[in-house]
Amino acid sequence: MSTIFALEPIMSLTPHAISGVEVLCREYDRNGVLKLPENFDEHLMRVDFREFILTEATERTANWMGSGSNASTYVSININPIELQNIAVIEKLLTIIKNSGICKSRFHFEVTEEFTNVDICDLQK
Repeated sequence: MSTIFALEPIMSLTPHAISGVEVLCREYDRNGVLKLPENFDEHLMRVDFREFILTEATERTANWMGSGSNASTYVSININPIELQNIAVIEKLLTIIKNSGICKSRFHFEVTEEFTNVDICDLQK
């Protein structure tokens, strides 16, 4: 079993360039078959592991952005609404982002679809 994470480029049509990256985490079973996120092993769902992934991803992104990427390039991170409503998680995310040296306005949080029954107004608080 193996776990990897990557920065997936997001392309803009005008101009034809990378406009952002999405932080992805992938897990493969013993046979090398990709698992869907809802079937990830428990360790991938732990907050400390997610913090590790985000820290690594922001460091890689900062290095990439520092090597001449577009000034408007953004980082997209998947987060579920339960985490988004947890002040401790948000504070940790903000600390990781601050330590990365990347302006926080360049981060986008993509709310995951497995929690579509959450009221979007609650997320804006």
